Amino acid sequence: SLGWGTGCALTSAGVAWCWGRESGFSEAQRPAVLPAPVTAPEPLTSISVGTRYSCGRGVSGTAYCWGVRLDMSSFSIAQPQFGGLPVAMVAAGSNSVCAIGGSVGAKCFDLGYPETPIGVALSTIYSSIWVVCGIGAGGVGYCWGRNSEGQAGRGDVLDAAAPAPVVGGLTWQYFSTGATHA
Repeated sequence: SLGWGTGCALTSAGVAWCWGRESGFSEAQRPAVLPAPVTAPEPLTSISVGTRYSCGRGVSGTAYCWGVRLDMSSFSIAQPQFGGLPVAMVAAGSNSVCAIGGSVGAKCFDLGYPETPIGVALSTIYSSIWVVCGIGAGGVGYCWGRNSEGQAGRGDVLDAAAPAPVVGGLTWQYFSTGATHA
C-alpha cells in the first residue's frame, strides 16, 4: 500500500514493514530509506497507507494505526483505534481514518479528534489523500471529501462533507482512489 511519501507491505506472517517520509519512526529515523517492521500487538490481515500515518486490521478485527499525528509527533507502535472494537475494513487517508463493520458501523475520524458516523451502510471503504469512497447496498457507490477535480463523482467540483451517490446509476464492485481522481 502506498501513500504520500510512504510505503508499507505486509508479510505472510502478518507483520507490516514501512519505509519513507512518514513511516511512523522517530524524527531521527526519517526518512526511513529501508523497510522497517512496525510493532503491533497482533498479526495484521490488511494495511492502508495514508498521508502521515498507516493503519491495519489485526486478526482479531481491531484497527491499529501508526505514523505521525496531526501535532507532528510520531508513534511507531501500532495503537488501537475505534475503541478497540472489531472492524471489517480500515482505510487511511490524508488526515482521516475510516472503518466499517461490526459494532463500529461506518465511522471516520481525524487523528486526535472524535469519531463521526458516516451515515450510510457500506460494505467496503477506500480512502485517498482527499476523497473517501465506499460501496453500499445494491452496489451503489458513495464518495465524499475534497472534490476540486470532480473526484467525488457527483458531476460537480464542490466539496462533499457527507457521502453522496456517484452519478451514473452504475453498480460498483471496487473503488481505487487517488489524490484527484477515483
